[in-house]
This record gives sequence, structure tokens and C-alpha cells, in this order.
Amino acid sequence: MNEMSEEPRDFTMAHTHRDGLHTEFAAAEKASMGAESIKKKILRLLTQFPTGFTPDEFVDQDGGLINTVRRRFTDLWKEGKIKHHPYGITRTNDAHNECVVWVLGRDETMALSKFDLLKSENIRLKKIIRIHGINPDLTQIISDLNKTAQENKS
Repeated sequence: MNEMSEEPRDFTMAHTHRDGLHTEFAAAEKASMGAESIKKKILRLLTQFPTGFTPDEFVDQDGGLINTVRRRFTDLWKEGKIKHHPYGITRTNDAHNECVVWVLGRDETMALSKFDLLKSENIRLKKIIRIHGINPDLTQIISDLNKTAQENKS
């Protein structure tokens, strides 16, 4: 470089906020409030339309971003508040894709899988208590749980 040219600039810090952690928390809180609001709107509309609707129809009716809305439908399903239409009804969206119609209610197949999961956890805990006694050493229990978790991963 000659005398007239500048030194190369360091752009690694160009897009860093002064208080990055604060802005991340604020964004997460705002998104969380928005998600709750969308879920409440979905539940309110499903009470008004008991035959159900698709996420695309919700966006047409109430607005929003389709990917955000679809995620809220999934959240509500996981919470056991909505389910697929009992007759498996779908409707075609603007992109000519079949979309699931959702209605109020709990998906029994999901409830069954949660029950099975709790049942297996209960059996595992009973086995640990049987091995270690009523007042076991907690470090040993934690060690056993970690071993079991590792075995389940492989």
C-alpha cells in the first residue's frame, strides 16, 4: 500500500449492538407475546367455526405470516388444544397444496404416546429406587440416568 491508501478496515464488529443481550431478550419477549396472541386468535376463531379451518384460511381471515401461523397451529396441537379434523378433511390452498383442517379437541394418538412415555419413565425410576433404596445417593442416581440416556441415544 502506498502512503495515500488507508489501512484495511475491520468489519467484524460492524453489525454488533452495544447491548446485544438486552436486544435479544427484548426480541424474544416480543416474539413470545406475538405467539400467544396468535394462538389465542386461532382458538377464538375455532370456537366460531367448529367445522375447522386451515392455517392458510386463518392467514386469509386474520393476516400474518403463513410460516409463523403454521407453527402456532403445531404448538396448539402439541399442547392438546387442537387436532386434525376427525374425518381427515383437507382443503386446497392457493398454491394447490392439500392442507389439514384443524378443529378444537385433543389428538388421542398424541395423548397415548405421552402416556407411554410417562409410563416408561415411571418404570425406569422405580427400577433405580429398587436398586438404590428409598433414600439413595443422588449422585449415583444422576450417574445412572446419564448412562441410560446415553444408551437410548445409541
